[in-house]
Amino acid sequence: MVAQLFWKHNKPQEAAEILNRSPVTITLYEWEHDIGPLFEEAYEGRPIDSARDAFTALQQAGINEFSLYRLAFAPARHGKHEIAYTLFSQLRSNPSFFLYAYSHHKAWKGKDEALAVLHQHIPVSQFGPASNVMYDDGQYDLLWDFSDQIDLKVLGDYVWLLRAATPAQPGTPDQDRKQALFSYYSQHPSGHYNTLEKWLRLVGQLRAFLKWCL
Repeated sequence: MVAQLFWKHNKPQEAAEILNRSPVTITLYEWEHDIGPLFEEAYEGRPIDSARDAFTALQQAGINEFSLYRLAFAPARHGKHEIAYTLFSQLRSNPSFFLYAYSHHKAWKGKDEALAVLHQHIPVSQFGPASNVMYDDGQYDLLWDFSDQIDLKVLGDYVWLLRAATPAQPGTPDQDRKQALFSYYSQHPSGHYNTLEKWLRLVGQLRAFLKWCL
């Protein structure tokens, strides 16, 4: 592919222009499965700054950020956390980009540093809306680690419902979280989402009973 040759010869602007002027629409699938691996291969073993500059050139050329998001899946899928974080963290148009960046930042540098950076992009006031993305992405620990105190005016009861629906994760303080859930719902018995939690708990009890019977 011509773009990869430009990447390998330190000509990221030319690569970006080639892709931006493609006579046919490049699908999201192609960005992820065709172009992404070529980008990854081109910058394998090279300084992270060179990959960042090439990614920036694609942004400046006007490539849609959702396309670039899919391109970044290639190194992410192979556990290359530093470059995956570097690429995801440059995307700004959707909160899910910050969360994908966080997961790789955490794997690369640890939870404390990753959380500190994530808070710069997603304030606690946006925790409610962001929690839905956290849950859908399977980043269940973030539902607990992002903030100890949740403002109930900002979808707090919904966040607690997501916490209640979170499957237990190996190595997590499961008993502490169960106690936190019990304490919260003891003090907040009413509300739409809290009623849903009661049904969720009943379903869990029923499943446990059926498992015991079988």
